[in-house]
Amino acid sequence: MEQQVGTALLLSTAAGMATLVGAGIALIRRRPAARMMALSLGLAAGVMAAVSLLELLPDGLAALAIGMPGPAGLLAVGAACGVGVLSAMLLKLAIPETAGQAAYSRLGLFAAAALLAHNLPEGMAVFLGGSADPGAGVRLCLAIALHNIPEGISVAMPVMGAGESRARALGLAAAAGFAEPAGAVLAWLFLDGRLGENGLPLICCGVAGLMVALALLELMPAAWRARRLPAALGFLLGTAVAMGALALEIGQ
Repeated sequence: MEQQVGTALLLSTAAGMATLVGAGIALIRRRPAARMMALSLGLAAGVMAAVSLLELLPDGLAALAIGMPGPAGLLAVGAACGVGVLSAMLLKLAIPETAGQAAYSRLGLFAAAALLAHNLPEGMAVFLGGSADPGAGVRLCLAIALHNIPEGISVAMPVMGAGESRARALGLAAAAGFAEPAGAVLAWLFLDGRLGENGLPLICCGVAGLMVALALLELMPAAWRARRLPAALGFLLGTAVAMGALALEIGQ
């Protein structure tokens, strides 16, 4: 049992650290060109929207159909998504708008917040899956790492575009990435059985609402303003990456 716990913690850490791989890609250019910025922001928006709408929400609905069947489950999902969207609106108010290149730094903070919120419950899921079945946990880790790479780009690239330091860009990406093993540790130490069968699905639905709101209200509009064609291509590529990760996860 202890070996399985160790394996699960290692898998969640590896999945989270894929965020740093994406950040490293973003750090290659000191000041990314507008088309590269548009592509990376569109990529992040596509990944976030697709992961939310194709994975988090359906998984939450499926779990709640068992634990909370009927209209009560649908209302709970709607409420959780609403809380997520409201959280995104509050985050927009908390981080004041800026003009020019400095606006990119704000986008990096939004991306980091969305990724951090996403990685905490995801780390719990990797831990629970990996401790029950290490083989399935490896495939889940690979699927999550696949979409964490573009999400890491989405955190670091705007920070670099704002002219800030590589250390700040890497630090934000690392903070978001370390939320994955932090979620696993929480699941191991404190949350075993305490969330109930409905707790984690509702958290995932709330995170889906947050991510969709930030992707469509902040990241994609900024990408579109930078360069329209690269933004659209990035969004399509991000959707494809998320679908590939989901196919890998389902294949387990």
